[in-house]
Amino acid sequence: YPEIVKDLHSNGHEIGAHGFYHESLVDFWPLTMKPMPKLSLLNRRVQNIRMSKKAICNIIGVNPVCFRAPYLAIDGKTLKILESEGFLLDSSLYNPVFGKLSYPYHPSEIDPSCEGKIKLLEVPITVSPIPYRKFVYRRYPHIFELEEKEIEKTIQLVKTAFLESNYPFALFVTLIHPWELRSPKMISKIFHFLTLMKGMEAISITASQLLEKTNK
Repeated sequence: YPEIVKDLHSNGHEIGAHGFYHESLVDFWPLTMKPMPKLSLLNRRVQNIRMSKKAICNIIGVNPVCFRAPYLAIDGKTLKILESEGFLLDSSLYNPVFGKLSYPYHPSEIDPSCEGKIKLLEVPITVSPIPYRKFVYRRYPHIFELEEKEIEKTIQLVKTAFLESNYPFALFVTLIHPWELRSPKMISKIFHFLTLMKGMEAISITASQLLEKTNK
């Protein structure tokens, strides 16, 4: 839907890349470290990322600088490919355990969940500090996986964690797919989240604005 992408860009939204094909860019699942059903060859990853970048550039006239990997699965090899292709920010790291706040950092090629020397900025997805049994491996769910009554509590917990860690600002990074917008329940969650954020005088920023804010 190139016209929709073009309209979103014209209205001030930042367009990021997600890969041309929705296929894995890693060899192992991050949560289990089990091999992927189909190994992700490096030359295939490069091709996938380049085709995605080119398609977006053809629509909006500029190359995307932010990326989120399919299945929220990223490794050091793919991060280095993104860096070499001109991407400046990635938001693919899923928090398998709470403790990595969604604050930007430069990841390690050996272990992307740790700080390192990759110039590209990693911005993890915000998750609840509380694990839930209903999720696989009792993992920590992201905001829109929670029920409405749990969203406000989670926002307050995450905000407190940021303040206690002496970060200059609290950052909430969400995840949603276009097909989820067909669900009245999901739309209600989104409006509830936005209402809570507005009440806290939060502002929304693009990836490029976050890069500028972080690099000051």
